[in-house]
Amino acid sequence: LVEGKLGVDFNSKHILRVVLRSVLIILCGFVSVFVPSFVHIISFLGCVSVSVISFICPPVFHLVLLCRWRHMQKSISSANQNTFKLHQGGAEEIDESDSTSKQPLAKDILMDVILITWGVVACIITSILTFKSLLKQMQ
Repeated sequence: LVEGKLGVDFNSKHILRVVLRSVLIILCGFVSVFVPSFVHIISFLGCVSVSVISFICPPVFHLVLLCRWRHMQKSISSANQNTFKLHQGGAEEIDESDSTSKQPLAKDILMDVILITWGVVACIITSILTFKSLLKQMQ
């Protein structure tokens, strides 16, 4: 990312990329050593981002996909009242109890809600612990 913004791409001289990466590593090292309470900043960013990326985003994406799937299924069924399924060279009407034509189950949605709740609770608890640690060090 930084290399691209500075105009140093993969086709640039190898030594230029090595120097740029080395300078970035040294700069990050100085920031981590000389900025007070830097560990708490990183800890706070970590607790928020890990809980959001691990526990909140996947079930939210799953719920969005389920809603789109349900909308697509409704639009297909309303556009085509007589739905047929090809079966061994012939066409037969789809059985409503067929597992492939069922709407998403309530247990899937419940599991998504549980995971989202767990992620929010984990984010709040780890944020509180990080702030307590920061306040303890400041005293």
